[in-house]
Amino acid sequence: MILSIRHRILLPFLFITLFMTFSILVMCIQVIDHYFDTELYRYAETYAIQRHHHLYETIIQNYFYQFPNTNLSKSTELHLQNTRNQLWIYSIGHKMALPIPMWQRLFPNAIPQLYYTEGSHMYAIHDTNRKTPLQRASLVSDYHIQHQWFRTFRFDHPLIKNLTLMVTINMTDIHTKKQWAYLIIVITLFIVSSLLIALFNWLLKNITRTVSEIIDVTKKIGSGQLIPTMKVRSNDELGFLAQGINTMIINTKQQTDELIFEKNRSKLILSQFPDAIIITDLNYKLVMANRAAETMLTFSTDRAKGQNILKYIKNENFVSLFSNHSIEDESTSLCREISIPDGPYKKQFYHITMSPIIDANAKKMGLITVIRNITKEHQSRTIKNTILRTIIQELKTPLTSIMGFINILQKEYNGALNPKQHDCLNISSNNAIILKNHINNLLNITILYSGDYTVHMEWFCLTTLFTTVVDYLGPNLRKKYNILHIQTTPDPLFISADKQKIRQIIQHLVSSIHLLAENTTIHCNATQTTHACKIIIQTDTVIYLPNQIRLIQLSFEAKLFAILAERIDVSFIELAIVLELVHIHNGTITCCCNESEGTAFTISLPQQADNVAN
Repeated sequence: MILSIRHRILLPFLFITLFMTFSILVMCIQVIDHYFDTELYRYAETYAIQRHHHLYETIIQNYFYQFPNTNLSKSTELHLQNTRNQLWIYSIGHKMALPIPMWQRLFPNAIPQLYYTEGSHMYAIHDTNRKTPLQRASLVSDYHIQHQWFRTFRFDHPLIKNLTLMVTINMTDIHTKKQWAYLIIVITLFIVSSLLIALFNWLLKNITRTVSEIIDVTKKIGSGQLIPTMKVRSNDELGFLAQGINTMIINTKQQTDELIFEKNRSKLILSQFPDAIIITDLNYKLVMANRAAETMLTFSTDRAKGQNILKYIKNENFVSLFSNHSIEDESTSLCREISIPDGPYKKQFYHITMSPIIDANAKKMGLITVIRNITKEHQSRTIKNTILRTIIQELKTPLTSIMGFINILQKEYNGALNPKQHDCLNISSNNAIILKNHINNLLNITILYSGDYTVHMEWFCLTTLFTTVVDYLGPNLRKKYNILHIQTTPDPLFISADKQKIRQIIQHLVSSIHLLAENTTIHCNATQTTHACKIIIQTDTVIYLPNQIRLIQLSFEAKLFAILAERIDVSFIELAIVLELVHIHNGTITCCCNESEGTAFTISLPQQADNVAN
């Protein structure tokens, strides 16, 4: 059991009070006993002195009567001795016999109280035969007879040796007074101790009242109750503590009002969002959701709050998305697009962004999920892509025919051509190739932007792929006196990736450099590490302007291929395609451009360590 501060202070005081009360009681009993014992002793002593004086005077008179010529004074010391069963009084040179009848005649009232001592025994005066010896009595002894109390005092005669006077005093009245005195002392001490304890308890209660109020206030504040300020009862430390509590209460009320206002405003802001917003903790327990989320996922926030959100979501696609997402593993936002059947031949498309909530200590606190209905956008994008692909296909069909016809003319199947006609056909062929590349780039941008693509991972030889690219781009490179140099470490080098997409990456980067460079060497180097394959495509010259370099670096770092795709320049469109293809492989690409090193593109593609070792 935990004692309060009042009891922890009161209990020691109670023990101290009880100890002092018993100590005072013992002292009072000793004082009372000493007082009444002194009174009894004085009374007995007065009686004994009178008896001693009378006894000595009588014996001296008889002594002078028997020995008139003796020289005795009233202070002469006498000796009482029992010789031959006869009591004798001795003085200087004389002795006087005092038979029992003489003792009875001289001291009729004192015979029962007179004793003579011999060694350690005492004998009554009338018992000359020493038949009933007694132990030498103590100075004081008490006894009780028929509801009365008596005390006997022993007084040795100061002038008659071996003579003892036993004085018995009836102390019944004094004993009764003593008992009443004991009772009065006990009652007085009890009343005084009770008053002291009650007074100390009252003072302690007043002192600790502020502490009790502070405890009650802190309990109410801890339970979330809003209470008025405390009353400051003193100017001591407890008063300052109460003032501090009052300041805390005022600040708590202000902060609570601000929090309630911010909470209501946040709810209002969330309710105005057209997108569904769901906030959960690390265990997917619902913290907050707006009306759009309730309508979209058909659940009630009031019922689902504090519960696992998966129990209230009826759509299996949403449940699967939440179940397969691990908050502990994901440190960045996760974006997904899902489709949900909505009647025959209809679908609803949603874009879902799941982002972790991170506090100031970089610790994950929960998950915020934003669900946006993109059905209309998806339909518009689908229509646009369909139209664009149709136009591209319609352009490629006649372009293929034109390029085939030019090729027939260049081979002079229908007759010889003069040099001027060859030049015209070469120009037409080059422009047709450029147009075909533009159409292919446009088709690739459309496919990548729509997300309608697949990745086929396989193991292949990167060295052989470099050779294929050299054979394909060689004729074009030689027209501008550019040379493509390849080197792989190890040789041959095998990687795991989508072969066709890696070929597109290399062709687009080489074509982008070839488009802006002339009479230069393009180096294609590849190295294999434990966890990645690094591909570097580099030229010795600077082919971009400073603002173009900043744009490329910004796009690569942010992984925003749309920034490059929106540029009309062909080389930037090809870089946008390269960026997205690298991103599909979960890789990274960087661009370095300066006077000393020229222009270099570095691509890092992650690889599995076990497969690389094999």
